[in-house]
Amino acid sequence: PPATPPGDYHVRVTWVARASDAYLSYLDSAGLAGIWAEVGTVTVIRPDSFPNASTIETLIIHDIQISSDFRLIGYTGNEQSYRPGEMISMALYWKASAEGQQPVMVTARLGTTPLEQWMPFDGYVWHEGETLAERHRFMLPRDLPGGDYSLFLNDEMLTTVHIEGVAREFELPPIDNLLNIVFGNQLELVGYNVQREGENLFVDVTWRSTVIIDQSFKFFMHFLDSSGRILQQIDTMPRENTYPTQLWAAGEVVTETYQVTITNELDTLRIGVYDSQTMERLFVGESGNQTDYVDITIR
Repeated sequence: PPATPPGDYHVRVTWVARASDAYLSYLDSAGLAGIWAEVGTVTVIRPDSFPNASTIETLIIHDIQISSDFRLIGYTGNEQSYRPGEMISMALYWKASAEGQQPVMVTARLGTTPLEQWMPFDGYVWHEGETLAERHRFMLPRDLPGGDYSLFLNDEMLTTVHIEGVAREFELPPIDNLLNIVFGNQLELVGYNVQREGENLFVDVTWRSTVIIDQSFKFFMHFLDSSGRILQQIDTMPRENTYPTQLWAAGEVVTETYQVTITNELDTLRIGVYDSQTMERLFVGESGNQTDYVDITIR
């Protein structure tokens, strides 16, 4: 794309379900899991001429002078509506009017809430008139109240962002079977309830975050027979894949209900947690005596 910074880039591919934005995982030849497959590299070189703001597709032109020789000419990518804990993902287009490095500091804030301070393309030697796109993500605080906010760069308003209100629960619901088992020092499996209705089994599983979580974890529920064979399996993010764990506040309580068909063979529910990108599981227990799942008898 125009204004891509010169350099070497890895090319990776993945499959994404458009309806849910869920990435499909895979196993490579070494048996390692992931969602991205690297297929090669490309080298981008500095062009002979630099693009003008009017020729960059989808660019929202917005001029902010950062220093005498360096300014923002516009941006792309702001979706304008986010939840606390999500990232504002934008491409910021910078232009230098002089040769050499541009060691300038940029401060971003949302309303009065500081977001980040950084130096765009720190150490890069610019050509006069050169324009580069910087892909940038601003992490929104988990405790940010809902409402409309102005996004500022160096005290100059860039755009307006809407933050959705998120209903959070910190009190535990009634739980029949307490476990208090912590996976990876991040997610506590507080306990569960089991209810049978006809041919259906409903399992309410209550989780609590012990810290601020940076990764998006999935929960797996393996319904096993007495020999350990998987009869039914559920792998999901919370709330039908709409509430990833990196949006949870520390101490937040989330209860998920899982439904399966009762069979005569059904004996055990195995519960575990894994990283949705690397597929690596979280462990429970002390070093040297760890496991990556918890078994619950439900027959």
